Amino acid sequence: EVGGNGNVFGYDSSVSLDPALSEDPSAGICSNNVTIDIFGNAVIDADVRPGVNGIVDITGNAEVTGNTAALPIELVYPSIPVPTGAIAWPYPTRMNSSTPVNVPPAVYTISSSDFTMNAQSSIVISGPTEIYINGDVTLNGQNFTNTTGDPHNLKIYVIGDHNVRINGGADFYGLIYAPTSTVDVLGNADFYGAIISAEVDFNGTGTVYMDTSLMDNVIKGGVKLIR
Repeated sequence: EVGGNGNVFGYDSSVSLDPALSEDPSAGICSNNVTIDIFGNAVIDADVRPGVNGIVDITGNAEVTGNTAALPIELVYPSIPVPTGAIAWPYPTRMNSSTPVNVPPAVYTISSSDFTMNAQSSIVISGPTEIYINGDVTLNGQNFTNTTGDPHNLKIYVIGDHNVRINGGADFYGLIYAPTSTVDVLGNADFYGAIISAEVDFNGTGTVYMDTSLMDNVIKGGVKLIR
């Protein structure tokens, strides 16, 4: 669902990292759910596609400018195993310090532990970085700072059935791939990238920019946001 004052726009970062220069309404919301709820003052300048024989329920002052036709087939979201050679996360899994942590580009794994960022904690990403987490994920504070501005350079894979909560004060550039988890996007920061999850709620005041090229890169065929 999308509510409150949340906005969703589609773009293609392979054309330009600036959504204003690479608008792509096909990068919207797709779901296996029969009903997708759009309410409040939400503006969806992109497609909103419910499951087979489903509908988009638009109430209040909400608006959808893209395609709202039901999907012709059910979407399939495969699990992605931790790659061989992934590095055990060498930093705390509960971060509270206001001192930024510079994480070198690599593939990391956090096994059987929740991952939480609080207060003004910040992780700085400077190149292609993947993090595989088997636990709940809570991103408060300044969360991840992707200095490249390219969502392809930060990919967070959540393994198993968990809760993901993004409530930071800084813009997020990256992928959240959590096909069996619930994702909540709150706060006033903007989100650039893609979310694939079992359920997702946008109820913040920031804008979500869904990236076509990132979603196509993760799963060929253009799998998009699901609720």
